[in-house]
Amino acid sequence: MASCDMCGSEKPLNPVFVEGTTLQVCSSCSRYGKALPKPIHSASSQQPSQQRARQRMESETNELLVDTFASLIKQAREKLGMQQKDLAQAAKEKESVIQHIESGKLKPSLPLAQRLEKILHITLVELYIPPANISSSQDNALTIGDLVKIRKKT
Repeated sequence: MASCDMCGSEKPLNPVFVEGTTLQVCSSCSRYGKALPKPIHSASSQQPSQQRARQRMESETNELLVDTFASLIKQAREKLGMQQKDLAQAAKEKESVIQHIESGKLKPSLPLAQRLEKILHITLVELYIPPANISSSQDNALTIGDLVKIRKKT
């Protein structure tokens, strides 16, 4: 088990996007960022090297929904003069789903967000490529939490 990049605790870790970078953090520190899906490693040693490289690149590429999706959808729908029921019909969804999405109570799935992008001519899904993981085998390596503690002392 590895240590949390923020607090240094030895707990199960989750990938989280925090302030422009991907960190491996414990569940208590994950509230400081946006949770990312855990990478799936399924490349077999019998595949050609080009296919393995492509799969590695695809598994490291994530699509994320923008944080302001609710207001973007509502503003774009109103700009086009559409009612919620019209948007629901065009997106092949229930009107209540569109209502919940616009109010921020429901986060649309990526396929639904992509359909809404096409209908409303807006961008809701961003492509995110995490930076290369830098792992340290040293037990006494500084964590972000250590740096925050050092700054507070000075």
